[in-house]
Amino acid sequence: MGDYFFRKPVKVLVVLGDKKEITISELAKAVRTSLSHVIRIIKQLEKMGLAETERRGRNRIVTATEKGKKIGRFLGAVSRMLNGSPQKQ
Repeated sequence: MGDYFFRKPVKVLVVLGDKKEITISELAKAVRTSLSHVIRIIKQLEKMGLAETERRGRNRIVTATEKGKKIGRFLGAVSRMLNGSPQKQ
């Protein structure tokens, strides 16, 4: 059961829940996956209304929508509980 909380889309949502904004390349490093994989995940999250992207020069900036932030924070808390890590306040 806890394995689900280690999947990349969940990790992406957890990172987005904690950040105001992040570049796609920074997000790929944070979740330890390829840039192309993160782009596919972000496209799905955009379709679900959980993330938004905008181009700033050569960078694509990703932000979570309010719904995405809530879900990301919730999944982060559940993941920490399952792993026995201290909870963030």
